[in-house]
Amino acid sequence: MKTFDPDDDFPYVDVNEDVGRDVSDELAPVDAEATLDLLHAVTADLPGGGEDREGQQQMASAVAVAITRRRHLVVEAGTGVGKSLAYLAPLATAHRRAVIATATKNLQDQLSSKDAPQIAQKSAGFSTAILKGKNNYFCHLRANEIGLATSQLTFDDGAEMPQGVVAQIRRIAEWASDTSNGDRDTLGFEVDERAWRQVAATPLQCVSRSRCEFGDDCFHEKAKERAAAADVVIVNHALYAAHLATGGNLLPQHSVVVFDEAHEIHDTLASHLGVALTPTALRAAAGMLRNGLDVGAKERTDDLLAAADEFADALATQHASGQLQGLSDNLSDALSHLVTLLTALVEALKPTPGHDTLSVGRIRAHQTMTSLASALSRIQAARGAHLVWISEDRKEFALHLSLLDVGELLEENLWPGVTAICTSATIPDTLISQLGLPSSGTDSLSVASPFNYAEHSLLYVAKHLPDRTQHDLYFPAMLDELTALVRAAGGRTLALFTNRTHMEQAAAAIADRIDTPVLVQGTMSKQRLTELFKSDESASLFALDSFWQGFDIPGQSLSLVTIDRLPFRPPDDPVDTARRERLGDRGFTQLDLPRAAMMLAQGIGRLIRTADDRGVVAVFDNRLATKSYRAQILKKLPPMKRTVERHEAEEFLQALVAQK
Repeated sequence: MKTFDPDDDFPYVDVNEDVGRDVSDELAPVDAEATLDLLHAVTADLPGGGEDREGQQQMASAVAVAITRRRHLVVEAGTGVGKSLAYLAPLATAHRRAVIATATKNLQDQLSSKDAPQIAQKSAGFSTAILKGKNNYFCHLRANEIGLATSQLTFDDGAEMPQGVVAQIRRIAEWASDTSNGDRDTLGFEVDERAWRQVAATPLQCVSRSRCEFGDDCFHEKAKERAAAADVVIVNHALYAAHLATGGNLLPQHSVVVFDEAHEIHDTLASHLGVALTPTALRAAAGMLRNGLDVGAKERTDDLLAAADEFADALATQHASGQLQGLSDNLSDALSHLVTLLTALVEALKPTPGHDTLSVGRIRAHQTMTSLASALSRIQAARGAHLVWISEDRKEFALHLSLLDVGELLEENLWPGVTAICTSATIPDTLISQLGLPSSGTDSLSVASPFNYAEHSLLYVAKHLPDRTQHDLYFPAMLDELTALVRAAGGRTLALFTNRTHMEQAAAAIADRIDTPVLVQGTMSKQRLTELFKSDESASLFALDSFWQGFDIPGQSLSLVTIDRLPFRPPDDPVDTARRERLGDRGFTQLDLPRAAMMLAQGIGRLIRTADDRGVVAVFDNRLATKSYRAQILKKLPPMKRTVERHEAEEFLQALVAQK
C-alpha cells in the first residue's frame, strides 16, 4: 500500500532504516514459563504486596502463544484484569520488535511512565519508548522564527496575541530549556492552544532534520531515535493510522502490534486514512507562496486564491442543493482546475540547478502544495470503499474523503507481516471482520473481571420514564430522577450525557436543587475538573463523550454514574449512512447496536475501578428495559444486579453513605 495522508509526519525522512535486527528471522518461541515468572515478579511489587490474577495470567499465556504461532489474538479483558501487564510481559520475553497503539494519550503516558518501567525493571535488556505526532513536541526553529530570543514576538499571520497568551509562550520557552523530551504532555501546566501552536511544528512546517539549523537538538528527532532503538514503541491509534497511510514509513519495522482499547481502532483508522480539504486551507497555502517563490509569486498567489474561491462556491452550491455525497459536475470542474494549478506549483517550487539547499519558506510551500495536490487526486480517484462528502461548520464548508471499511486494506497490507493483539474491556462481535483479520488465523479469548459486580454494584434502568423523544415530558422527569439519586449518593456522581445542550441545562437545573458542588465539562480543563472531583467527595461532575472513557476515579469520590440516553450516534452522519446502505437490513445490528453497546459499557466502566469500589449506574433511557435488542446490549455489560425500581437504587446509595 502506498497512499497519502496530509498529516504525513515525516515528509522528507524515512525512519524505516536498518534498526539492527531482521524481524523476519525471529521465529524462536516465546518462553511461556518465563513470561509468567516475569508477570509474577512485577505484580509481587505492586502496592499491597500484589496478587497473581488468574485472568491476567491466562491472557499473558495466550499472548505468548499468539506471538509464537504468528496467530492474531482478540482478547476481551474485563476491568481489573490488568491487561497492560498481561501483554507487556510476553512482549518482554518475546525478543520481537513490537508497537503498542492506544486510544488516548493518557493511556499512552500511563504505559510509558508506569506499566512499561515496571516490566523493564524485572526484565534485563527490555526497553520501550513513546512516540507522538510531530506537533506534540516543542520546535526550536518555530520558537526562533517568532523571536522568542528577543523582547518582541512576531507571529505568522501578523496578529497580535493577548498578553496572557504571550506570557504562556514565554513560560513554555523556559520549560523547553530544562525539559529532556519537549513533550507537551509533560508541561505540568495548562496552556492556550494558540500559545502551543506558535512553538510546535506541524508536519508541513518541518523542513527536516538535515535542513534545520536546530536539527541536532530536535525533540521529535530524538524521540524517533529512542523509538528506533527500543524493543517496544508506544504510540496512539492516530499515529499508527498515519504510519499505514504513508506505506509503513513512520514507525520502526515491527512484527507485532498491540491495539489497546481495540473497540475504537476501526473508526480511528477509517477517519485518519481519509482526507479533508477546505477553502481556508487553500487560502493559507496561497499565503505561503509569497515566501516560497522567487519569481511570479503574486500572479500565482492570485491564481490560487481565485481557485479557492471557485472551490468554495462549488461546495456551497452543492451543499445548498442537498447533495452531500459525491461530486457534482461543478465541483468536479473546480477540483480539476485546482489539481492542474497545484501540480504546476509543485513543479515550480522544486529545487533548481545552482540551489543546493532550499529556503525554509520554499520547503514549506513545496510540502504544502504536494500535500494538497495528493489529497485532491485521492478525492478524484475515490472508488468502492471510499466516500466523498461535504460538511458544514459555522458556514465553513469542507470536502472529505472517508473510508467506509478498512478491513480489505489491512488484510492486504498489514496482516501478512504483522501479528495483531487486539484487546479492550469490551470487544464488539464484529471486530474481527471489521479489521479484515483472517478467521482461520485469529483466536479469541474472553477474560472476566475479577471484581465482584454482583455484590458491589447495581444497574438501575428508569423504565417508567417517558420516551426520550418526547423531550418536554422526558427532560423534567429525568431531572427528578437525577436529583433524587444525587441526593441519595451525597454527591459523588459522574453524570454522563450524549448532548452538550442537555448536559448544560441539566447541570444548571440540578445545581439549584442540591447543596453539593456541581462541576461541568467545558468550564475548565479536564485535568482541573478531575482534580476537583477527586478532592471533594461531595462533588458531582456533568460531562460528555471524553469522560465516557479513560476517566479513572477509584474510591469514594465516585459512587454513582448516570447516563441520560443510550449512546447511539446521530442518524444523519454521512459516513454512517453510507455504511448502513452497504449493510442493508444488517445496518442496525452490525453497526449501530454494537457501537452503542460498546460506548455504554465504557461509560458504566467508570464506576468500579478497584476490588473495593461500590456503586450504582442509573440509565434514564427506557429502551434498555423495553426494546427487543436490550439483551444484545446487556450481554456486553458487567454482571451487575439490575432493577427498574428507583427506591432500590436510593437505598443502595444511602447504605454506602452510611458506611463512610
